[in-house]
Amino acid sequence: MTTLIDELPREYLAMLERDGHQNPPAFAHALANLFEGVDLRGKRVLEIGSGRGLLAIYMGMRGAAHVLSMEPELVGATSGVITDQRARIAALGLKNVEVEVADFNTWRAGDRRFDVIVSKASINHLHESDKHAEYHRPTYDAYVRVVGRIRDVLAPGGTFIATDACRYAFFTGARQLGIRRPWRWKRSGVDWRHHQNVGTWMKIFADAGFEGTTVDYPVPYRLRFARPIVNTALANFFLHGSFIVRARR
Repeated sequence: MTTLIDELPREYLAMLERDGHQNPPAFAHALANLFEGVDLRGKRVLEIGSGRGLLAIYMGMRGAAHVLSMEPELVGATSGVITDQRARIAALGLKNVEVEVADFNTWRAGDRRFDVIVSKASINHLHESDKHAEYHRPTYDAYVRVVGRIRDVLAPGGTFIATDACRYAFFTGARQLGIRRPWRWKRSGVDWRHHQNVGTWMKIFADAGFEGTTVDYPVPYRLRFARPIVNTALANFFLHGSFIVRARR
């Protein structure tokens, strides 16, 4: 039986390896989780915060009509990613993926509208705050404005997909005691204070005018056969401590 990995070109698999994704089936599994129920074929897509372009390129290869890959390329950790993206797109001969160096907060969409907008682990960066949004009104209002801007550039019936870390999770708190995830000993650079709970995001999305907002939790590849158990808030609290929100305009 043909799998998603079988359909990806060798050049793309080499890009995965260079970016530290040593298990392509696990990467494909994560993408299937991310885009569950979302058909990319023929769609106009915007990715906010695209890094080296793996996701934008994937969406282009999966039949999107046009992908706008937006990356501000900040000084420091992301320096050079635009050059990498453009080289990768050229190497794969993709004509439907466009790279734009821009900060979404100051970017002007004009009359452009998108059927799908994706923010993978970047939504919290669109307004930097270490405050709990539900208890700090300026932070909450700032996020409503950010999410409202995203809604404004979605076409009617369009879908916004956002992923992020949760503000609270078992290993987030436990690492202060020196306890880390048994399956990931490398120290994470995630600062929980700059993230919000998924319940808070659901309220923000509603106040920004989104409807039909749903939440899923990443299912680890090794636990994929236990999806009904793992794709729950309780299991997620002890595993990834992150979420996938899909919201329709």
